[in-house]
Amino acid sequence: MEWIDDEIFGQMWSFLDPLNYKERLAKIPKYIVLSSDDQFMLFDWTNKYFDKFDHDSMGETKLLIAPNSDHSLKTALPELISSASALARSVAAGNSEKERPSLNYYKEDDSKTIMVTIPEDGPKPVSVLLRHAETFSTLRRDFRWNVLAGDDNKNCSSPWVPLSEER
Repeated sequence: MEWIDDEIFGQMWSFLDPLNYKERLAKIPKYIVLSSDDQFMLFDWTNKYFDKFDHDSMGETKLLIAPNSDHSLKTALPELISSASALARSVAAGNSEKERPSLNYYKEDDSKTIMVTIPEDGPKPVSVLLRHAETFSTLRRDFRWNVLAGDDNKNCSSPWVPLSEER
C-alpha cells in the first residue's frame, strides 16, 4: 500500500509549493529561513530550489541559513528574530528594496569558486562572514544526524562520531 497516491500528492504539492504563487509573491518581500543542522532536510536544497526564486519573476527574496541550529530553529531564535524584525521594520517604514542590503552571487560549476558582489548603490555591509563545513562522507553532502539507508552507509543510522579516549 502506498503512503499517498500520485494524484493526491500532485494536488497537495500544487497547493503548497510557493512557486505556484509567483504573481502574488512577486509583490511582497520574502524571507526564507533554513537551519544548517536540520535533522530532516538538507540545507543544500538552496542549490535546487532557492535559485528558482529569481528576482525577475519573484521579486525581493532574502535567505537566512541559521548556523548550528536544528529543524525547530529554537537554537537560532535570537538571530532569527533579529534579522526578521530588521526586514519587517524596513518594510513597515516604507523603505524600498534598494534601501535594504542585497548581494548577487555566482558559483562556477567546474571549481569551488563563488563570486559575490554587492551593488554599489545599496547599503554597505558592516562585515562579511564565510562559513565552511565538512561532511562525514566524501560521497554525500549530508549534514543530517539520521540518514536513510543508501549505497554509502548501507543502514539507516547516525553517522560515526569518534569519541576521545579520555573521559
